[in-house]
Amino acid sequence: MAGAPGGRGPLVGQRHPARAPLVPLTVDSPEARRRPRGRAGREIVEAVLQAASLSLARGGVEALTTNQLARVAGVSVGSLYRYFPDKHAVVAELARSVERRGLELAASRVEALAGADGRAGTWELVGVLLDPALGTADTRRALLREVPRAWIQAATRETDAAVEELLASFIRSRREDFRAVDPARLAFVAFHAVEGVIEGALLTGSASLAAPWFREELFQLAWRYAAPDGALVESPTSAPTPPAPAPEGPTASILARLLEVPASRVDTEPRPPRSARGQRTADRVLAATSDLLAEGVYEALSVRKIAARAGLSVGALYRYFPSREAVVAELARGLKRRSRALLEERLGGARAAPFRDAIAALVRIYVTPDLGDPTLRRAVIGQVPRRWTEADTRETEARAVAGVAEAIRARAGQVRDADPERLAFFVSRAIESVAQATVMLHPAWIEDGLLLEECVDLAVRYLRA
Repeated sequence: MAGAPGGRGPLVGQRHPARAPLVPLTVDSPEARRRPRGRAGREIVEAVLQAASLSLARGGVEALTTNQLARVAGVSVGSLYRYFPDKHAVVAELARSVERRGLELAASRVEALAGADGRAGTWELVGVLLDPALGTADTRRALLREVPRAWIQAATRETDAAVEELLASFIRSRREDFRAVDPARLAFVAFHAVEGVIEGALLTGSASLAAPWFREELFQLAWRYAAPDGALVESPTSAPTPPAPAPEGPTASILARLLEVPASRVDTEPRPPRSARGQRTADRVLAATSDLLAEGVYEALSVRKIAARAGLSVGALYRYFPSREAVVAELARGLKRRSRALLEERLGGARAAPFRDAIAALVRIYVTPDLGDPTLRRAVIGQVPRRWTEADTRETEARAVAGVAEAIRARAGQVRDADPERLAFFVSRAIESVAQATVMLHPAWIEDGLLLEECVDLAVRYLRA
C-alpha cells in the first residue's frame, strides 16, 4: 500500500519527538498450570505439545484454539486445561522445551571440555545448536515462522540468559584464548550470530544443516569473531561429540487426527484502495496502528481501538483490512520494504568504499533510525509472526545476499577464498539476528554505538583473508 513504510505515501510511525531511553521489550509469558507428576500426565502434555507443533505449521498461531489442540492431541479439553490455562501457555511451553534441551546439552558439553582450549570449545559448543536433540526441524521451523519473537523470547528469556552466562563463563575461564572484550558481550554476539544463521537455514528448509561444511562455517563465524588476532582459525581435527538422541516425532494417531481438523488461517492480506480517498483512509488506519503499537503490546490491539484512534468507523477499517492481523502485517511489510530500499541505496554507495566501511554500511541498515520510531520497530520485530512478511523478507534477504556477494567478489585478496554467496548468506543472517536480539534485549547498545562496532567486527573478522 502506498501509505505503508517503503511505499509512495507518507511514512507512518516516524512522528517521534524526544523519547525516553529504550528499555528491553517485555511481554508476559504464560506458565503451565502444573507439571505432570505421573506417566499419564506426561503423555497428555507431550501429546498437546506435539499437536501444537503440527497445528502451528498448518494454520499459524492466530488460528490456533485449545479445542483444536485437544482434538488433535486426542485428549479432552478439560485434560488440556488441567496443565495449560490457554493456547499461549502451550506455545510458550513448546518453545521452552526446545531451549531447555539446548541448555542441558550446552551444560553437559562444557562439563566435558575441562581440558579443551577456546578453539576446541567453540567447535563443540557450535555443535550444540545443530544437535537434533533440540527438536525436530519441523517443530523449530514452526516456532520460527508462526510465533512472534517476543513470545519466544519471553518464554525462553531465563534459559537464553543461562546459556549466554555458560558461554561467558567458558570464555572467562580461558581468557587468554579470546579477545580482550567483555565476555558477556562476546557470548551474546557469537550465540545470536550462530543461532541466526541456523534459523535462516531452518526457515528456508535448507538441507545444509546436516552438512559438514555448514558446521565448519558456523565455527568460523563464531571463532574468528571471538579469537584474538593471530590465533589458529582452522577447526579442530578431532571428531565432534556424537549428537544426543533426537526426540520422537508425532505419533501416527496424532497425524491422523490433524488431517480430520479443517485447516484455517486468519486473512492477513489487505484490500487495495481504488481511490485517493480510500488510500487516505488506509493510511489513517496504518498510522493509528503504528501509534498504538509504539505505546503498548500487540495483544492489547483490537479493530475497535484502531478505528477509534484513526477517527473511523469499524466498517471503514474493514473495507480495506479484513482483520487486526492484516493491518499489523501490512505495517510490518512496509518496514521490510523500507529496509530493502535502504539496503539498495547503501550497498550501492558502499561498493567503492574501503572494506570495513562497506561492512559498516550494511550493518547500519539493521540499526538505522531511518526506519522510523525504534519503539514501533521493536514492537513489529517482536510481535509479528515471520510468516506474515515472508515474501518481502525473502526478497530483501535475496538482495542483501546478492549485494554482499558482489562486494566480496570485488575485494578478491582481502576476503577468504570461499563461495561468495555462502559467505554473504552467513554475514547477512548473523548481523540481522544480532541486531534484532539487541533491539529487543539491549537497546542501549544501539544508542551508544556498541551494536554497530560489534557487528562490524563480527563480519570483518569472519570475511577477511
